[in-house]
Amino acid sequence: MKKAVPRAILVLALFFVGAFSSVSQTNALFQQGLDEFNRKEYSKSIDTYKQYLTQFPNDYSAHFNVGLAYYNLFNYPLAESSLRSAIRIKPDYVRAHVYLGSTLSFANRYNEAIAELMKALEFEPNNSGAYFEIGLAHYRQKNYTAALQAYRRSSEIDPSKGDTHYRIGATLSRLDKKVDAQAAYERAVSLGLKNGFVQYELARLYAGNQRYTDAIRLLKEAAVILPDYALAYHELGTTYNEVKQFPLAIAALNTAIKLDPKSADSHLGLGNSYYNDNKYAESIPHYQKALELSPKWETAGNYLGDAYLYSNQPAQALAAFNKVLAINPKNTVAIYGLGLVHVRQKNIVLAQQQLEKLDLLDKPSADKLREKINAM
Repeated sequence: MKKAVPRAILVLALFFVGAFSSVSQTNALFQQGLDEFNRKEYSKSIDTYKQYLTQFPNDYSAHFNVGLAYYNLFNYPLAESSLRSAIRIKPDYVRAHVYLGSTLSFANRYNEAIAELMKALEFEPNNSGAYFEIGLAHYRQKNYTAALQAYRRSSEIDPSKGDTHYRIGATLSRLDKKVDAQAAYERAVSLGLKNGFVQYELARLYAGNQRYTDAIRLLKEAAVILPDYALAYHELGTTYNEVKQFPLAIAALNTAIKLDPKSADSHLGLGNSYYNDNKYAESIPHYQKALELSPKWETAGNYLGDAYLYSNQPAQALAAFNKVLAINPKNTVAIYGLGLVHVRQKNIVLAQQQLEKLDLLDKPSADKLREKINAM
């Protein structure tokens, strides 16, 4: 099917390519509409087919093609109307039932969508596209077990569709079956699927298993396929941090922030890139930005405190850690950070006060701070 690019985020290919015609193909006006459709001139195609339908109002193929054009323009109410017209003329028109089911699913009318797709299966029990769309409808309702069953049935009928394996992987991830999800994503990639999302999701699993080289390779592919996808650059930067390639991490995270300036995660990651490269002062503005976007983020507050501490700004470090403790008085990282500041200031009394708190909350951190105090 000729589909508009934005739908790649929501739905994969629907297993049909182009608009369909019957004996009407010999008609010049019909062929004109078909050519316009295949050039993605959907509005022109609709106008042409409407002219054609004034002459041949019972041509179900023309009604279907009008519905498909509206579908690609995301005009689902008009797509539904045209597809239903095709079905009224030809009740066993399986493709129309499938696309009508998909249209209803996009309109969040999931039960109606599944019912329509089941009609398609009554006429063609092994229609992989119908099962795929049933899977999508269940997935969108967060009925992941039912979605997985439908996707797997679709894959049994046609195992060559990388899209289906990708959706199986995404559903397994939702069910927290990461090993099986990875296998499904790998299958999708082996079948040549390059939608960017499968590369991104597989890379995340690889990174979680410390397969950083493979993760970086896939994230680079994802960034090429989806150059405006901020999450791909964010994950790439995070992975570069893991392998201590800090300049590359900084470049990737800067790109992520350009694409999504309001991502507190990316600002934190950029701060971490400078911090891990011992450039503490340069990390501070990025931690501050992360906190501006997410004021109660304790992790960002603790990193900011550490950055101030290691850039010899003790007063600011104290303020940062105290802000964290105002949110969560039992945050042991902040308590430990306060203790370190007092140690550096050679204030043993205040350092001991933080040690007493840690003794009650976190013995390993308390032991670390005790060593610092004893070394004063």
